[in-house]
Amino acid sequence: MTSLLSNYSSKIRPIKNQGGSLQMSIDLFLANINDISTTEQKMTTTGYLKVKWTDELLVWNSTTTGMYWMQFNQKDIWIPDVVVKNGLTAFKMMGGDFYYIYVYNDGAVYWYPYTVFETSCDLDVTHFPFDTQTCSVIIKSWSYSRWEVNFTIGSDKIDAGEKMGYSVTIFLTFAVFLTIVSAELPMNSDSTSILNVYLIIELAISIMGIIISSVQLRLNHRKPGKKIGEVFCKLVRAGRILRCEKSNVKGCFLKPCRGADNTKIDVIDCKSKMENYPQDDSVEEEEDEIEWSDVSSAIDFFSFWILLSVQIIVTVVIFSYAKSN
Repeated sequence: MTSLLSNYSSKIRPIKNQGGSLQMSIDLFLANINDISTTEQKMTTTGYLKVKWTDELLVWNSTTTGMYWMQFNQKDIWIPDVVVKNGLTAFKMMGGDFYYIYVYNDGAVYWYPYTVFETSCDLDVTHFPFDTQTCSVIIKSWSYSRWEVNFTIGSDKIDAGEKMGYSVTIFLTFAVFLTIVSAELPMNSDSTSILNVYLIIELAISIMGIIISSVQLRLNHRKPGKKIGEVFCKLVRAGRILRCEKSNVKGCFLKPCRGADNTKIDVIDCKSKMENYPQDDSVEEEEDEIEWSDVSSAIDFFSFWILLSVQIIVTVVIFSYAKSN
């Protein structure tokens, strides 16, 4: 570490061509939405950033050293002066001297600054309670232009863990709502309110959502080398067919589908496509490759439509019964 930092300056961008732009990817992971104030027009959230870039001056031979990564204190190496542009608290750089940054032997740098975001948010309650609000957390480098430091959105997506947290929130919402409604209903030991029955069914649907999210989370994080059962493979193939994706028939759709813009997708000429494929089994095996993330996605696809159908049927039946009586 000492030899790497001997001629290193934390005030200079870590690229050999100082006329070029340093490419950085950034992801925002929300841990909690603490508060949304309509009167103060602000949103308070807790979370952290995942900032990745390549430091061309911190590269070493992992074969000779036996070290593939090291941790550096934030103050010892160059980091971008990341700030929250639409923040409402003190304007300061994220991170701190107690932060340690992961640096790998190829120069890849990973920085995870954690903070509480208090950001401005224009809230329009004209259509409440059927309104949709969009709040932004604007992150930028204050001292560098995009020609010097260019931020791009990273590739990390929402995982099943966030879905499970959302499912638990919905469950607790219905539980609290059921408690409030039960307290306001007249006491009667001979009959049960239809509204109570409806809320109990909603609780059951929420519990099913939590169970499904738990299964998704477990399957999504299974080791890639673990064998996938035939049932899961059939589920993935069925989901691909229903979503108009290619199955393992070497580039041919099983039937015509329509895209998002309502344009017809014609059936691919299988005969002409087959002529372009090599006569071996390598292509078929490649196209038939299924990972555990595909299994999790297929379960999510089918669960969404099944629970949505149950939700619609239950709502229509119960409220139709209540209206008829």
